[in-house]
Amino acid sequence: MQHLLVLPALMGAASIGVLGPLQVVVDGRPVALTARRLRTLLTALALSAGEPVSLDRLATVVWGESPPMDARRAVQLYVARLRRLLGRNLIRAAPGGYVLRVEPDQVDALRFVRLLGRRVAVADPDAERSLLAEALDLWRGEAFADARSTWLDDVEATRLTDLRLAALERRIELDLALRAPVDLVAELQDLTARFPLRERFWEQLMTTLHRAGRRADALAVYQRLHRLLVDEVGIEPGPSVQAVQARILSEDAAPRGVNQLPPAVPDLTGRDTELSIVDRLLAAADTAAHPVLVQVTGPPGAGKSALAVTAAQRARGHFPDGQLYASLRGAGADPLDVLDAFLRALDADRIPDTLSARSSLFRSLVTGRRLLILLDDATSERQVHPLLPAHPGCAVVIISRILLPGLECMDYLRLDALRADKALELFGRIVGPARAAADSDTSREIVELCDRLPLAIRTAGARLAGRPHWPLHALASRLRDDHRRLDELAAGDLAVRTSITTTYTGLPDPIRLAFRRLGMFGWKEFDAALLATLLDVTPCRAEHLAERLVDAQLLDTTTRADGQIRYQIHDLVRLHAREQTEGTR
Repeated sequence: MQHLLVLPALMGAASIGVLGPLQVVVDGRPVALTARRLRTLLTALALSAGEPVSLDRLATVVWGESPPMDARRAVQLYVARLRRLLGRNLIRAAPGGYVLRVEPDQVDALRFVRLLGRRVAVADPDAERSLLAEALDLWRGEAFADARSTWLDDVEATRLTDLRLAALERRIELDLALRAPVDLVAELQDLTARFPLRERFWEQLMTTLHRAGRRADALAVYQRLHRLLVDEVGIEPGPSVQAVQARILSEDAAPRGVNQLPPAVPDLTGRDTELSIVDRLLAAADTAAHPVLVQVTGPPGAGKSALAVTAAQRARGHFPDGQLYASLRGAGADPLDVLDAFLRALDADRIPDTLSARSSLFRSLVTGRRLLILLDDATSERQVHPLLPAHPGCAVVIISRILLPGLECMDYLRLDALRADKALELFGRIVGPARAAADSDTSREIVELCDRLPLAIRTAGARLAGRPHWPLHALASRLRDDHRRLDELAAGDLAVRTSITTTYTGLPDPIRLAFRRLGMFGWKEFDAALLATLLDVTPCRAEHLAERLVDAQLLDTTTRADGQIRYQIHDLVRLHAREQTEGTR
């Protein structure tokens, strides 16, 4: 039984369906038109809903270019019969012809065209897909299936069918990103059978099969198309289809997810507890109702990136569709450029120009996939938000020196300095366990002068590893000199000063001023009242400035037994603050 199309009645209480067998509903009542010419005449009026159609035009639609001598009179008689069936007010006389008094949206063909026009201006792929689906759902069969005429068949049906096929191609293109590719196989097999010369459907079928792991089937589709075109038309498949075949031939049998993760640190030490926490959070993406977001934060040099990369590498099995990585370089990376790289990695067919459009396309492409995204050195929610997926199955690890509390459903992990025993273990791994144990007191002194921060320990250890003739105390004596310590903690790409400077330069001027003032004194612990005196501001303002430095991981806090909050500053951070005050760096 045919589905009865009921469109919203606006001007007249009627709806007309012509995208399939003619369906007419008047005042909620289906009306059957048994005469073919009545159906054809009403179809012609419906395609010009609300606009007058001349008698001559109606006659041409019904009889073709050679209507009978009495065609105008016959049209008038047909209209009279339609009025008796549909109601006199639905079809009104107009100068030289007639008008069907309904709104365009009450005719499915006109509504279809209007919806296609609306989707052109939509930048969001999800919204575009919804409009396309709504438009395509209006079709119940072939256009004008029981209202045949030369004009309807050769002109209007051809035009509407071409629009329908183009809309189907675009909707399937979006579906390849928005849902599991295997869901499209049956539909595309039917489309290639019904429209065998429409190469885009063959191309999409090949892509769908390949993404579903059916490489041999995808290549067989190309061979069927090749035989069809050569035998029946005498041409080769077009360059777009040939490009898909070449890409499939050049790849392994199974589709591979992209993996952009940096290599894991081989000697990550002292972070077993933290690693297990991140492991558990990322594994939860398998069943979570939303994307998993994890922020790893901590003071400069705490080893945030090393931990996050190691955890991401360990979690790859939970994200078989791939892993994406971007270094946001503090405030240096534009999310527009990051999205360009991500979309290319995901084989996007087109890359929009605007940030919002790229972000929407990115979210559409990752929908239905299980991806892990690692964002290193982020500085703000505004920088990160366009890069976040919107659907379950994905996880994002954000590495940031500052807290980003504005992101919803976020789990936070703060890294502190290593425990003393773990700091010594890391130092021994770099310089050699025997060498570190031979002068254990100096080894302990060096890691304490490094504030037990992994970056500083790695840097100090790298210097000693590159100078096997140095006794440990040679480096320790240099590190004891406050004016030389940051200079000594630099080896190749490892530099403690650079890590702290990156955080410092990203702060607003008032916060940087407070930081520099702290460098003028040797305080390692203080309260807001003492800072207020130093800065000549109110205690409330001093507390605000101190808390901003806490957010930037340049200060720590502790709470005394009486409830008073005290602020603490690591030696390496304090030395950097002094350098800024003295203007030496």
